[in-house]
Amino acid sequence: MEKLHEIEFKLLLNKETYHQIIQDYQKQISKSYTQINQYFTHPNISKNKLMLRIRQKENTYEFTLKEKDKIIGSHETNIMIDASIVKKLMHQEKVENEIVTILKGYNIEQTDIKPALCLSTYRCDIPLPLGMLSIDKNEYCQTTDFELEFEVTDPELGLEEFYKIIKKYDLTYTTNCPSKVVRALKKGGLL
Repeated sequence: MEKLHEIEFKLLLNKETYHQIIQDYQKQISKSYTQINQYFTHPNISKNKLMLRIRQKENTYEFTLKEKDKIIGSHETNIMIDASIVKKLMHQEKVENEIVTILKGYNIEQTDIKPALCLSTYRCDIPLPLGMLSIDKNEYCQTTDFELEFEVTDPELGLEEFYKIIKKYDLTYTTNCPSKVVRALKKGGLL
């Protein structure tokens, strides 16, 4: 099990700016890949501002629970699972793991969570000195959108660097755009 404190700055892009950033950073892209996220819903997930998903990247599956931090960012619990556990979760069959134990603390029985929607992201990662810059093309509910995300460990230096990055594209940042899952749930009429 992996526990992380995630600090990121996120901004929605139009298609033209997305392509311009990809072009400008082409030589610095360290990795491009597609990830498929299956999100789950339960009344207490939204009530407690949680996010629960299975992410498939290549032939691996990661089960993630994000818990909103009171100050900045979120706490993320990740565990690698195999295809048999994915199948059980999708069919609301009982499983036991660290995330299921945490969910019980929120009065969420794992067998009551329901698959809500699927979101596919084509991502390009660009390692920078202060963090990872990711450029995303997201597809969900017959919608395509584009996003720039900068994940950092130092919120102040990271924000300063994010301002420098987006200034070149005449973009402004005041607060993070809604998360991919929130946008997808709204589009799917689930929020």
